[in-house]
Amino acid sequence: MMDDYKNIQEIAYSLLINSIKKNKLSHAYLINANNYDKCDDFVKAFVKTIVCDCNNTSYSNCGTCNKCIRIDKGSYSEVKVIEPVSGMIKKEQLLELQEEFSNYSIEGKYRVYIINNCDRMNKHASNSLLKFLEEPTEKTYAIITIFKKYMCYISR
Repeated sequence: MMDDYKNIQEIAYSLLINSIKKNKLSHAYLINANNYDKCDDFVKAFVKTIVCDCNNTSYSNCGTCNKCIRIDKGSYSEVKVIEPVSGMIKKEQLLELQEEFSNYSIEGKYRVYIINNCDRMNKHASNSLLKFLEEPTEKTYAIITIFKKYMCYISR
């Protein structure tokens, strides 16, 4: 649950929870993990908080509903994760993502795509992502992570 990060990632937690409370979620977030080894878990908790229908008054996720369980297993159709293949994220992966997200949502109100290790995109993939980010669809959220050790921040 997002509350697990309240004291560990205070600034990121506050920024994201306040965005949810005020109904002012940005369509894209860039998260620099700064080698934080639990970044994947933090991102997954944030995604579940956006998608979960069970706990919307506490601005957290229940962790036990069908959506939350399927997000943990990687089988929820409205959440897509892009990872480097053979060390790189390629244009074809992003074109496939764009094609998939051009269709209407089947199971839920919100769709989320996560691109991990965005620093491993080739030039063509970066250009495809920029085009996709410039034309966001309603109720679709992007979470882009970078794991290199730089100054930690979240951009929206």
